[in-house]
Amino acid sequence: MTADEAVTFIELSLKERSLSRVEQSVFLGVWQGLSYSEIAKQTGYDAGYIKLVSHKLWHLLTETFGEKVTKSTVQNVIRRQIQKKLADSPTTVPNLQGSASSYQDWGEVVDVTFFYGRKSELEILDQWIDRDRCRLIALLGMGGLGKTALSVKLAQQLQEKFDFVVWRSLNNAKTPSEMLVAVIHFLSHQRETPETTDTNALISRLMEYLQRYRCLLVLDNFESVLRDEAQAGAYRKDYEGYGSLLRRIGEVSHRSCVVITSREMPEEVATLEGDILPVRALLLTGLDESAAEHVLEAKGVKAMADDLHRLVDWYRGNPLALKIAATSIKDLYSGSINRFLEQKTIIFSGIANLIEQQYQRLTAHEKQIMIWLAINREPVQPNELRSDIVPMIEQNYLMMSLRSLKRRSLVEHSAAGFTQQPVVMEFVTNLLVDQIYQEITQEHPLGALPSIQLKLNRQLFYLRHLSGAEKSEKRC
Repeated sequence: MTADEAVTFIELSLKERSLSRVEQSVFLGVWQGLSYSEIAKQTGYDAGYIKLVSHKLWHLLTETFGEKVTKSTVQNVIRRQIQKKLADSPTTVPNLQGSASSYQDWGEVVDVTFFYGRKSELEILDQWIDRDRCRLIALLGMGGLGKTALSVKLAQQLQEKFDFVVWRSLNNAKTPSEMLVAVIHFLSHQRETPETTDTNALISRLMEYLQRYRCLLVLDNFESVLRDEAQAGAYRKDYEGYGSLLRRIGEVSHRSCVVITSREMPEEVATLEGDILPVRALLLTGLDESAAEHVLEAKGVKAMADDLHRLVDWYRGNPLALKIAATSIKDLYSGSINRFLEQKTIIFSGIANLIEQQYQRLTAHEKQIMIWLAINREPVQPNELRSDIVPMIEQNYLMMSLRSLKRRSLVEHSAAGFTQQPVVMEFVTNLLVDQIYQEITQEHPLGALPSIQLKLNRQLFYLRHLSGAEKSEKRC
Protein backbone atom coordinates (compact mmCIF):
# COMPACT_ATOMS: atom_id res chain seq x y z
CA MET A 1 0.00 0.00 0.00
CA THR A 2 1.24 3.50 -0.86
CA ALA A 3 1.18 6.50 1.46
CA ASP A 4 -1.34 8.20 -0.87
CA GLU A 5 -3.68 5.22 -0.62
CA ALA A 6 -3.39 5.43 3.16
CA VAL A 7 -4.28 9.15 3.09
CA THR A 8 -7.27 8.38 0.87
CA PHE A 9 -8.47 5.73 3.33
CA ILE A 10 -8.08 8.08 6.30
CA GLU A 11 -10.05 10.86 4.62
CA LEU A 12 -12.80 8.42 3.71
CA SER A 13 -12.90 7.34 7.37
CA LEU A 14 -13.02 10.86 8.82
CA LYS A 15 -16.61 11.98 9.12
CA GLU A 16 -16.35 15.72 9.69
CA ARG A 17 -13.27 17.01 7.88
CA SER A 18 -10.28 16.33 5.63
CA LEU A 19 -6.64 16.38 6.71
CA SER A 20 -5.03 19.80 6.64
CA ARG A 21 -1.98 20.40 4.50
CA VAL A 22 0.44 20.21 7.45
CA GLU A 23 -1.28 17.04 8.77
CA GLN A 24 -0.82 15.44 5.35
CA SER A 25 2.87 16.43 5.38
CA VAL A 26 3.38 14.90 8.83
CA PHE A 27 1.57 11.68 7.93
CA LEU A 28 3.39 11.23 4.60
CA GLY A 29 6.76 12.00 6.21
CA VAL A 30 6.23 9.50 9.04
CA TRP A 31 5.02 6.88 6.54
CA GLN A 32 8.29 7.35 4.63
CA GLY A 33 10.30 6.93 7.84
CA LEU A 34 11.34 10.56 8.30
CA SER A 35 11.97 12.09 11.72
CA TYR A 36 10.01 15.12 12.91
CA SER A 37 13.07 17.34 12.37
CA GLU A 38 13.43 16.05 8.80
CA ILE A 39 9.75 16.72 8.15
CA ALA A 40 10.15 20.24 9.57
CA LYS A 41 13.15 20.90 7.31
CA GLN A 42 11.30 19.51 4.27
CA THR A 43 8.14 21.53 4.84
CA GLY A 44 9.61 24.72 6.26
CA TYR A 45 7.66 24.50 9.53
CA ASP A 46 9.17 24.78 13.03
CA ALA A 47 10.09 21.37 14.53
CA GLY A 48 8.09 22.11 17.70
CA TYR A 49 5.01 22.89 15.61
CA ILE A 50 5.41 19.62 13.67
CA LYS A 51 5.51 17.66 16.94
CA LEU A 52 2.36 19.45 18.16
CA VAL A 53 0.49 18.70 14.91
CA SER A 54 1.60 15.05 15.01
CA HIS A 55 0.40 14.66 18.61
CA LYS A 56 -3.06 15.96 17.64
CA LEU A 57 -3.08 13.82 14.49
CA TRP A 58 -2.34 10.57 16.35
CA HIS A 59 -5.08 11.47 18.87
CA LEU A 60 -7.54 12.07 16.02
CA LEU A 61 -6.70 8.72 14.37
CA THR A 62 -6.94 6.91 17.71
CA GLU A 63 -10.49 8.21 18.17
CA THR A 64 -11.39 7.45 14.53
CA PHE A 65 -10.17 3.82 14.49
CA GLY A 66 -10.68 2.89 18.14
CA GLU A 67 -7.10 1.72 18.78
CA LYS A 68 -3.92 3.48 19.91
CA VAL A 69 -2.07 5.24 17.08
CA THR A 70 1.49 6.55 17.48
CA LYS A 71 4.34 7.39 15.14
CA SER A 72 5.68 3.84 15.40
CA THR A 73 2.33 2.04 15.08
CA VAL A 74 0.50 4.13 12.48
CA GLN A 75 1.36 1.92 9.47
CA ASN A 76 0.25 -1.30 11.17
CA VAL A 77 -2.96 0.29 12.44
CA ILE A 78 -3.91 1.65 9.01
CA ARG A 79 -3.20 -1.69 7.31
CA ARG A 80 -5.33 -3.56 9.88
CA GLN A 81 -8.18 -1.09 9.49
CA ILE A 82 -8.11 -1.43 5.70
CA GLN A 83 -8.16 -5.22 5.90
CA LYS A 84 -11.05 -5.02 8.34
CA LYS A 85 -13.01 -2.71 6.04
CA LEU A 86 -12.31 -4.95 3.04
CA ALA A 87 -13.50 -8.00 4.95
CA ASP A 88 -16.69 -6.27 6.13
CA SER A 89 -17.58 -4.54 2.83
CA PRO A 90 -15.09 -4.34 -0.06
CA THR A 91 -16.99 -1.51 -1.75
CA THR A 92 -16.32 0.89 1.13
CA VAL A 93 -12.68 1.25 0.05
CA PRO A 94 -13.06 1.49 -3.74
CA ASN A 95 -9.66 2.74 -4.81
CA LEU A 96 -7.42 0.53 -2.66
CA GLN A 97 -7.71 -2.49 -4.94
CA GLY A 98 -6.74 -0.75 -8.18
CA SER A 99 -10.19 0.38 -9.31
CA ALA A 100 -10.49 4.03 -10.26
CA SER A 101 -14.12 3.94 -11.38
CA SER A 102 -15.43 5.76 -8.29
CA TYR A 103 -13.04 8.64 -8.89
CA GLN A 104 -14.03 9.68 -12.39
CA ASP A 105 -16.31 12.55 -13.38
CA TRP A 106 -16.83 12.81 -17.12
CA GLY A 107 -19.51 15.53 -17.18
CA GLU A 108 -21.22 15.79 -20.58
CA VAL A 109 -18.49 13.89 -22.39
CA VAL A 110 -18.80 13.19 -26.13
CA ASP A 111 -19.09 9.66 -27.50
CA VAL A 112 -15.84 8.46 -29.11
CA THR A 113 -17.02 5.01 -30.17
CA PHE A 114 -16.22 5.93 -33.78
CA PHE A 115 -12.70 7.33 -33.44
CA TYR A 116 -10.29 7.16 -36.38
CA GLY A 117 -6.56 7.82 -36.65
CA ARG A 118 -4.52 9.96 -34.22
CA LYS A 119 -2.29 7.04 -33.20
CA SER A 120 0.89 9.13 -33.32
CA GLU A 121 -0.75 12.00 -31.41
CA LEU A 122 -1.92 9.61 -28.68
CA GLU A 123 1.58 8.13 -28.40
CA ILE A 124 3.14 11.61 -28.07
CA LEU A 125 0.62 12.67 -25.41
CA ASP A 126 1.03 9.41 -23.50
CA GLN A 127 4.80 9.98 -23.40
CA TRP A 128 4.41 13.59 -22.27
CA ILE A 129 1.99 12.67 -19.48
CA ASP A 130 3.24 9.29 -18.26
CA ARG A 131 6.99 9.44 -18.87
CA ASP A 132 7.81 13.17 -18.94
CA ARG A 133 5.27 14.00 -16.20
CA CYS A 134 4.08 17.19 -17.88
CA ARG A 135 1.93 19.41 -15.68
CA LEU A 136 0.05 21.30 -18.40
CA ILE A 137 -0.69 20.33 -22.01
CA ALA A 138 -2.60 22.31 -24.64
CA LEU A 139 -4.25 20.62 -27.63
CA LEU A 140 -4.59 23.36 -30.23
CA GLY A 141 -6.13 23.70 -33.69
CA MET A 142 -8.96 25.26 -35.65
CA GLY A 143 -12.53 24.10 -35.16
CA GLY A 144 -13.57 20.67 -36.39
CA LEU A 145 -10.16 19.00 -36.10
CA GLY A 146 -11.31 16.64 -33.35
CA LYS A 147 -9.55 18.13 -30.31
CA THR A 148 -12.47 17.22 -28.03
CA ALA A 149 -12.61 13.61 -29.24
CA LEU A 150 -8.84 13.27 -28.86
CA SER A 151 -8.97 14.59 -25.28
CA VAL A 152 -11.66 12.04 -24.37
CA LYS A 153 -9.81 9.15 -26.01
CA LEU A 154 -6.62 10.19 -24.23
CA ALA A 155 -8.34 10.35 -20.83
CA GLN A 156 -9.94 6.96 -21.39
CA GLN A 157 -6.59 5.36 -22.24
CA LEU A 158 -4.81 6.87 -19.22
CA GLN A 159 -7.58 6.68 -16.60
CA GLU A 160 -6.07 3.74 -14.70
CA LYS A 161 -2.84 5.69 -14.13
CA PHE A 162 -4.63 8.44 -12.18
CA ASP A 163 -6.37 8.61 -8.81
CA PHE A 164 -8.92 11.06 -10.23
CA VAL A 165 -10.10 11.88 -13.74
CA VAL A 166 -12.22 14.99 -14.32
CA TRP A 167 -13.42 16.04 -17.80
CA ARG A 168 -15.17 19.39 -18.15
CA SER A 169 -16.45 21.36 -21.15
CA LEU A 170 -16.12 25.13 -20.84
CA ASN A 171 -18.93 25.79 -23.32
CA ASN A 172 -21.29 28.11 -21.44
CA ALA A 173 -18.37 28.38 -19.06
CA LYS A 174 -18.77 28.84 -15.36
CA THR A 175 -16.71 31.55 -13.70
CA PRO A 176 -13.30 30.38 -12.47
CA SER A 177 -14.48 30.27 -8.84
CA GLU A 178 -17.58 28.20 -9.71
CA MET A 179 -15.55 25.69 -11.69
CA LEU A 180 -12.88 25.42 -8.99
CA VAL A 181 -15.44 24.86 -6.22
CA ALA A 182 -17.03 22.03 -8.22
CA VAL A 183 -13.69 20.31 -8.90
CA ILE A 184 -12.52 20.66 -5.29
CA HIS A 185 -15.83 19.22 -4.10
CA PHE A 186 -15.27 16.16 -6.28
CA LEU A 187 -11.59 15.69 -5.36
CA SER A 188 -12.49 15.83 -1.66
CA HIS A 189 -14.94 12.92 -2.07
CA GLN A 190 -17.80 15.44 -1.73
CA ARG A 191 -16.61 16.38 1.77
CA GLU A 192 -15.46 19.93 1.01
CA THR A 193 -17.45 22.75 -0.59
CA PRO A 194 -15.42 25.96 -0.26
CA GLU A 195 -17.52 28.99 0.61
CA THR A 196 -14.98 31.55 -0.61
CA THR A 197 -15.18 33.05 -4.09
CA ASP A 198 -11.55 34.22 -3.94
CA THR A 199 -10.06 32.67 -7.09
CA ASN A 200 -6.49 32.69 -5.79
CA ALA A 201 -7.51 30.96 -2.56
CA LEU A 202 -9.42 28.32 -4.52
CA ILE A 203 -6.48 27.76 -6.86
CA SER A 204 -4.23 27.26 -3.84
CA ARG A 205 -6.65 24.68 -2.43
CA LEU A 206 -6.85 22.88 -5.78
CA MET A 207 -3.05 22.78 -5.95
CA GLU A 208 -3.00 20.93 -2.63
CA TYR A 209 -5.15 18.19 -4.14
CA LEU A 210 -3.06 18.11 -7.33
CA GLN A 211 0.03 17.62 -5.17
CA ARG A 212 -1.54 15.02 -2.90
CA TYR A 213 -3.17 12.87 -5.62
CA ARG A 214 -2.36 12.10 -9.23
CA CYS A 215 -5.22 13.82 -11.06
CA LEU A 216 -6.04 14.23 -14.74
CA LEU A 217 -8.13 17.35 -15.31
CA VAL A 218 -9.34 18.06 -18.87
CA LEU A 219 -10.81 21.49 -19.72
CA ASP A 220 -12.37 21.33 -23.18
CA ASN A 221 -13.21 24.34 -25.41
CA PHE A 222 -10.92 26.66 -23.47
CA GLU A 223 -11.45 29.38 -26.11
CA SER A 224 -14.90 29.90 -24.55
CA VAL A 225 -13.28 31.92 -21.74
CA LEU A 226 -11.21 34.02 -24.16
CA ARG A 227 -12.28 37.41 -25.46
CA ASP A 228 -13.57 38.24 -28.93
CA GLU A 229 -12.02 40.99 -31.08
CA ALA A 230 -8.80 40.98 -29.09
CA GLN A 231 -5.34 39.50 -29.62
CA ALA A 232 -5.35 35.71 -29.26
CA GLY A 233 -5.22 34.56 -25.64
CA ALA A 234 -6.91 37.55 -23.95
CA TYR A 235 -9.55 36.67 -21.34
CA ARG A 236 -13.17 37.71 -21.05
CA LYS A 237 -14.09 40.04 -18.20
CA ASP A 238 -14.45 38.09 -14.91
CA TYR A 239 -12.72 35.05 -16.45
CA GLU A 240 -9.12 36.18 -15.95
CA GLY A 241 -8.84 33.63 -13.13
CA TYR A 242 -8.48 30.89 -15.75
CA GLY A 243 -5.18 32.51 -16.75
CA SER A 244 -4.02 32.51 -13.13
CA LEU A 245 -5.00 28.83 -12.91
CA LEU A 246 -2.92 27.88 -15.97
CA ARG A 247 0.04 29.86 -14.69
CA ARG A 248 0.01 28.17 -11.27
CA ILE A 249 -0.48 24.72 -12.78
CA GLY A 250 2.44 25.26 -15.13
CA GLU A 251 4.83 26.83 -12.63
CA VAL A 252 4.19 24.95 -9.36
CA SER A 253 5.45 21.40 -8.86
CA HIS A 254 2.70 18.78 -8.50
CA ARG A 255 1.88 15.17 -9.43
CA SER A 256 -1.04 15.82 -11.75
CA CYS A 257 -1.71 16.86 -15.35
CA VAL A 258 -4.14 19.42 -16.73
CA VAL A 259 -5.06 19.17 -20.43
CA ILE A 260 -6.86 21.97 -22.26
CA THR A 261 -8.27 21.98 -25.78
CA SER A 262 -8.54 25.33 -27.54
CA ARG A 263 -8.79 27.03 -30.91
CA GLU A 264 -6.43 29.68 -29.54
CA MET A 265 -3.23 29.37 -27.55
CA PRO A 266 -3.55 31.09 -24.15
CA GLU A 267 -0.73 33.50 -23.37
CA GLU A 268 0.31 31.48 -20.29
CA VAL A 269 0.87 28.38 -22.42
CA ALA A 270 2.83 30.37 -25.01
CA THR A 271 5.07 31.72 -22.22
CA LEU A 272 5.65 28.47 -20.31
CA GLU A 273 5.70 25.77 -23.00
CA GLY A 274 8.86 24.18 -24.40
CA ASP A 275 10.12 20.92 -25.89
CA ILE A 276 11.75 19.76 -22.64
CA LEU A 277 9.64 21.76 -20.19
CA PRO A 278 6.69 20.46 -18.10
CA VAL A 279 4.31 22.58 -20.20
CA ARG A 280 3.78 21.42 -23.79
CA ALA A 281 1.55 22.37 -26.72
CA LEU A 282 0.43 20.04 -29.51
CA LEU A 283 -0.87 21.71 -32.67
CA LEU A 284 -3.24 19.28 -34.36
CA THR A 285 -3.22 18.83 -38.10
CA GLY A 286 -5.86 17.03 -40.12
CA LEU A 287 -6.41 13.29 -40.44
CA ASP A 288 -4.25 11.27 -42.79
CA GLU A 289 -5.84 9.70 -45.86
CA SER A 290 -6.38 6.32 -44.23
CA ALA A 291 -8.32 7.81 -41.30
CA ALA A 292 -10.18 10.19 -43.64
CA GLU A 293 -11.27 7.20 -45.72
CA HIS A 294 -12.81 5.62 -42.60
CA VAL A 295 -14.68 8.88 -41.89
CA LEU A 296 -16.13 8.89 -45.41
CA GLU A 297 -17.04 5.20 -45.28
CA ALA A 298 -18.90 5.78 -42.01
CA LYS A 299 -20.99 8.34 -43.93
CA GLY A 300 -21.58 5.86 -46.75
CA VAL A 301 -19.14 7.35 -49.29
CA LYS A 302 -16.52 5.24 -51.08
CA ALA A 303 -13.39 6.99 -52.33
CA MET A 304 -10.97 6.25 -55.16
CA ALA A 305 -7.35 6.93 -54.23
CA ASP A 306 -6.93 10.06 -56.40
CA ASP A 307 -10.28 11.53 -55.36
CA LEU A 308 -9.51 10.86 -51.70
CA HIS A 309 -6.16 12.62 -51.99
CA ARG A 310 -7.71 15.72 -53.56
CA LEU A 311 -10.58 15.84 -51.07
CA VAL A 312 -8.30 15.50 -48.04
CA ASP A 313 -5.99 18.19 -49.46
CA TRP A 314 -8.92 20.57 -49.99
CA TYR A 315 -10.05 20.30 -46.39
CA ARG A 316 -6.60 19.62 -44.91
CA GLY A 317 -8.01 16.44 -43.36
CA ASN A 318 -10.42 18.34 -41.08
CA PRO A 319 -12.76 15.55 -39.82
CA LEU A 320 -15.84 17.76 -39.39
CA ALA A 321 -15.38 19.37 -42.81
CA LEU A 322 -15.01 15.92 -44.37
CA LYS A 323 -18.24 14.74 -42.70
CA ILE A 324 -20.14 17.80 -43.95
CA ALA A 325 -18.72 17.36 -47.46
CA ALA A 326 -19.57 13.64 -47.38
CA THR A 327 -23.21 14.47 -46.67
CA SER A 328 -23.36 16.71 -49.75
CA ILE A 329 -21.48 14.14 -51.87
CA LYS A 330 -24.00 11.50 -50.91
CA ASP A 331 -27.14 13.66 -51.20
CA LEU A 332 -26.30 15.79 -54.24
CA TYR A 333 -23.75 13.80 -56.26
CA SER A 334 -24.88 10.18 -55.75
CA GLY A 335 -21.75 9.43 -53.74
CA SER A 336 -19.35 10.56 -56.51
CA ILE A 337 -16.42 12.49 -55.02
CA ASN A 338 -15.11 13.24 -58.53
CA ARG A 339 -18.35 14.99 -59.56
CA PHE A 340 -18.28 16.91 -56.30
CA LEU A 341 -14.68 18.00 -56.89
CA GLU A 342 -15.47 19.16 -60.43
CA GLN A 343 -17.91 21.72 -59.02
CA LYS A 344 -15.06 23.35 -57.06
CA THR A 345 -17.50 24.29 -54.29
CA ILE A 346 -15.84 23.54 -50.99
CA ILE A 347 -17.80 25.83 -48.64
CA PHE A 348 -21.10 24.59 -47.20
CA SER A 349 -23.23 26.09 -44.45
CA GLY A 350 -21.83 23.88 -41.70
CA ILE A 351 -18.23 24.59 -42.69
CA ALA A 352 -18.91 28.29 -43.18
CA ASN A 353 -20.48 28.52 -39.72
CA LEU A 354 -17.45 26.80 -38.22
CA ILE A 355 -15.02 29.32 -39.73
CA GLU A 356 -17.37 32.24 -39.12
CA GLN A 357 -17.23 31.57 -35.37
CA GLN A 358 -13.47 32.02 -35.40
CA TYR A 359 -13.43 34.86 -37.92
CA GLN A 360 -15.74 37.02 -35.82
CA ARG A 361 -13.31 36.78 -32.89
CA LEU A 362 -10.59 38.58 -34.88
CA THR A 363 -9.39 42.14 -34.41
CA ALA A 364 -9.84 44.69 -37.22
CA HIS A 365 -6.16 44.32 -38.20
CA GLU A 366 -6.43 40.52 -38.25
CA LYS A 367 -9.48 40.66 -40.52
CA GLN A 368 -7.65 43.06 -42.82
CA ILE A 369 -4.69 40.66 -43.05
CA MET A 370 -6.97 37.68 -43.67
CA ILE A 371 -8.56 39.47 -46.64
CA TRP A 372 -5.22 40.32 -48.22
CA LEU A 373 -3.88 36.81 -47.71
CA ALA A 374 -6.95 35.57 -49.61
CA ILE A 375 -6.31 38.10 -52.37
CA ASN A 376 -2.68 36.98 -52.70
CA ARG A 377 -3.76 33.31 -53.01
CA GLU A 378 -0.11 32.18 -52.68
CA PRO A 379 2.27 32.23 -49.67
CA VAL A 380 3.61 35.72 -49.05
CA GLN A 381 6.35 37.15 -46.82
CA PRO A 382 5.40 39.80 -44.23
CA ASN A 383 7.18 42.67 -46.04
CA GLU A 384 5.40 41.84 -49.30
CA LEU A 385 2.09 41.50 -47.50
CA ARG A 386 2.55 44.90 -45.86
CA SER A 387 3.20 46.55 -49.22
CA ASP A 388 -0.03 45.02 -50.59
CA ILE A 389 -2.38 46.01 -47.78
CA VAL A 390 -4.55 49.09 -48.35
CA PRO A 391 -4.73 51.09 -46.15
CA MET A 392 -1.20 50.36 -44.98
CA ILE A 393 -0.72 48.73 -41.57
CA GLU A 394 2.21 49.53 -39.27
CA GLN A 395 4.94 46.88 -39.12
CA ASN A 396 4.55 46.10 -35.42
CA TYR A 397 0.77 45.67 -35.76
CA LEU A 398 1.32 43.44 -38.77
CA MET A 399 3.71 41.12 -36.94
CA MET A 400 1.58 41.03 -33.78
CA SER A 401 -1.51 40.21 -35.84
CA LEU A 402 0.26 37.48 -37.83
CA ARG A 403 1.45 35.90 -34.58
CA SER A 404 -2.09 36.09 -33.19
CA LEU A 405 -3.57 34.52 -36.36
CA LYS A 406 -1.03 31.73 -36.17
CA ARG A 407 -2.00 31.07 -32.54
CA ARG A 408 -5.62 30.92 -33.69
CA SER A 409 -4.67 28.27 -36.31
CA LEU A 410 -6.13 30.43 -39.09
CA VAL A 411 -2.95 30.90 -41.12
CA GLU A 412 -0.26 28.51 -42.31
CA HIS A 413 3.40 29.48 -42.12
CA SER A 414 6.32 28.03 -44.04
CA ALA A 415 9.64 29.21 -45.49
CA ALA A 416 7.66 30.51 -48.47
CA GLY A 417 5.60 32.79 -46.23
CA PHE A 418 2.10 33.05 -44.79
CA THR A 419 -1.05 31.73 -46.43
CA GLN A 420 -4.41 30.13 -45.61
CA GLN A 421 -5.88 26.68 -45.87
CA PRO A 422 -7.98 26.31 -49.04
CA VAL A 423 -11.26 26.14 -47.13
CA VAL A 424 -10.39 29.25 -45.07
CA MET A 425 -9.25 31.09 -48.19
CA GLU A 426 -12.52 30.23 -49.94
CA PHE A 427 -14.51 31.46 -46.93
CA VAL A 428 -12.67 34.80 -46.83
CA THR A 429 -12.97 35.18 -50.62
CA ASN A 430 -16.74 34.65 -50.43
CA LEU A 431 -16.85 37.19 -47.61
CA LEU A 432 -14.98 39.65 -49.82
CA VAL A 433 -17.35 38.99 -52.74
CA ASP A 434 -20.33 39.73 -50.50
CA GLN A 435 -18.67 42.90 -49.24
CA ILE A 436 -17.97 44.19 -52.76
CA TYR A 437 -21.48 43.27 -53.87
CA GLN A 438 -22.98 45.25 -51.03
CA GLU A 439 -20.83 48.28 -51.88
CA ILE A 440 -21.84 48.13 -55.54
CA THR A 441 -25.55 47.69 -54.85
CA GLN A 442 -25.44 50.65 -52.47
CA GLU A 443 -23.92 52.76 -55.24
CA HIS A 444 -26.61 51.59 -57.72
CA PRO A 445 -29.75 50.82 -55.69
CA LEU A 446 -31.95 50.85 -58.79
CA GLY A 447 -29.34 49.59 -61.26
CA ALA A 448 -29.80 46.56 -63.42
CA LEU A 449 -28.36 43.28 -62.14
CA PRO A 450 -26.25 42.57 -65.26
CA SER A 451 -24.32 45.82 -64.86
CA ILE A 452 -23.80 45.13 -61.16
CA GLN A 453 -22.56 41.63 -61.93
CA LEU A 454 -20.15 42.96 -64.57
CA LYS A 455 -18.69 45.51 -62.15
CA LEU A 456 -18.48 42.86 -59.47
CA ASN A 457 -16.54 40.54 -61.77
CA ARG A 458 -14.14 43.33 -62.69
CA GLN A 459 -13.56 44.20 -59.04
CA LEU A 460 -12.84 40.58 -58.17
CA PHE A 461 -10.47 40.18 -61.11
CA TYR A 462 -8.64 43.32 -60.04
CA LEU A 463 -8.38 42.23 -56.39
CA ARG A 464 -7.26 38.68 -57.13
CA HIS A 465 -4.49 39.87 -59.44
CA LEU A 466 -3.57 43.13 -57.73
CA SER A 467 -0.64 41.78 -55.73
CA GLY A 468 0.86 39.95 -58.69
CA ALA A 469 0.53 43.01 -60.94
CA GLU A 470 2.15 45.33 -58.39
CA LYS A 471 5.03 42.93 -57.89
CA SER A 472 5.56 42.70 -61.66
CA GLU A 473 5.68 46.48 -61.89
CA LYS A 474 8.24 46.59 -59.06
CA ARG A 475 10.40 44.05 -60.84
CA CYS A 476 10.26 46.17 -64.04
